[in-house]
Amino acid sequence: MVTHVRLGLEEVAACLLTAGSSSPAPDLDAATYWLAQPAGDGADALAGLLAIRRVASATRAPSTSVTLLRQVTTGVRWSVQRLPEGVVEFQGGVLATGDFFATWAVELAVHQLDLAREVDVVPPTTGALGLARRTVDALAANGLAVPAFAGRLPAS
Repeated sequence: MVTHVRLGLEEVAACLLTAGSSSPAPDLDAATYWLAQPAGDGADALAGLLAIRRVASATRAPSTSVTLLRQVTTGVRWSVQRLPEGVVEFQGGVLATGDFFATWAVELAVHQLDLAREVDVVPPTTGALGLARRTVDALAANGLAVPAFAGRLPAS
């Protein structure tokens, strides 16, 4: 999972280098991004998963994967702080920069929850979890079947 997140953030970093206000108008927002499917089929998705596994298996020690993730995170932070308001073209869609960052806040919060089931990590902030919940609520408002929230979290 660490490799998956790192590769995703590398894609974000590359995307931020070309972001700006000269791109087309947004066609996705922070919720509808999750409904959009990049061009391809199941074979493309499988190839992507296999590629991530190959990259992960090429790293000898888990600590190396974490070090690489930290390096990429530092670069993304630097880029985000310098990014002007505008739009970002990403995975076949166009998002306003705020919506783009919201999608990644949700992505990272979900993976942080996944990782917390396996190792001792700090949980996502309440802000990140709230954003994830608002995203799920927006998806439900767009007709996606979403289970009702019972007001409690599963025991760990």
